[in-house]
Amino acid sequence: MHFLTTLGKLKKLDQVDPQELLEFYDNLSPISINSLIGRWEAQGFNTQHPLQHEMDAGKRWYGKEFIDSETVYPLLCWDSDFKSINAYDAPLFFRTQQLHITTKAQARLRILEHRGKSSATMIYDTIPMHDMMRKVDEDHILGLMERKGMDGRMFFTMKKTN
Repeated sequence: MHFLTTLGKLKKLDQVDPQELLEFYDNLSPISINSLIGRWEAQGFNTQHPLQHEMDAGKRWYGKEFIDSETVYPLLCWDSDFKSINAYDAPLFFRTQQLHITTKAQARLRILEHRGKSSATMIYDTIPMHDMMRKVDEDHILGLMERKGMDGRMFFTMKKTN
């Protein structure tokens, strides 16, 4: 089955088994850092992971922006009127669940090995958390977020917008 078709079916489910997402992730190809450059619209999967509730709070999470390997905005959200997209302070959000606008990039990209494949990984500057990405197709990514000290993984998909 085509990977994009599988992704579409998973996105339509009210709740997804994390093991099913992990098996799908393991079958995907690695992605290069250059392939991630740009703005990406993101959507989480309901796997009952505690971070997913935080990301979906207020349904304002938009996605991520990768300027280059050293300049990454990991938390883009709509403003309170859903009129513009701003970068928010990710470390503060994950500590307090409060959104505060920032102009400072808060992550970087590296190629890291994860589950037997070397692929682009977003590394937060001040949070013990990584987002490992795999390629669904040229415009779609499946991401897997792991945070030190937290059980389980949070999965998300991203679609390139530019």
